[in-house]
Order: sequence, then structure tokens, then C-alpha cells
Amino acid sequence: MTKFKSLESLETLDEQYDCFIFDIYGVLYDGKSLIKRMIDFIHHLREKNKAIVFLSNSQRRSRVVAKELYSRGFPVFKGE
Repeated sequence: MTKFKSLESLETLDEQYDCFIFDIYGVLYDGKSLIKRMIDFIHHLREKNKAIVFLSNSQRRSRVVAKELYSRGFPVFKGE
């Protein structure tokens, strides 16, 4: 059986991976507000020039979702 390791810090993951995939709803956004700890981690990854992919099963177009998140203060999305 595989044992799971406990993370002391999200930032330690940047040394192990070149690309990160995040689901938007429930990970970066809880339906009411952005999850600050994850937003801080996204900034950290951008500073390290890591590839970042955002995904969602929302039925809305990506630019609509991007504009909504940007309007709530998510700095990565410009909604263009």
C-alpha cells in the first residue's frame, strides 16, 4: 500500500514539478471568494516561471470565467 506524505508547505512542490494543473472551483475559488493561500501559491509559481494550467467543468466560456475571477481580484486572469 502506498503511504501518503504530508506536506509542510505548498512551496516545496515547486522543486519537484515543472507544470501545475489547478481546478478553479473549490481549489482557487470557493463560490464566494478566492482562496488566498492558493492565490499566494500561484504567485509563487509564477515567480519560479512554472507552467500553470487552470481547468473547470463550468458550462460558461473560459473568457467569461476569467473575467469573473479577475473582477474578484484574481491577478492571473485578465479576461481578454
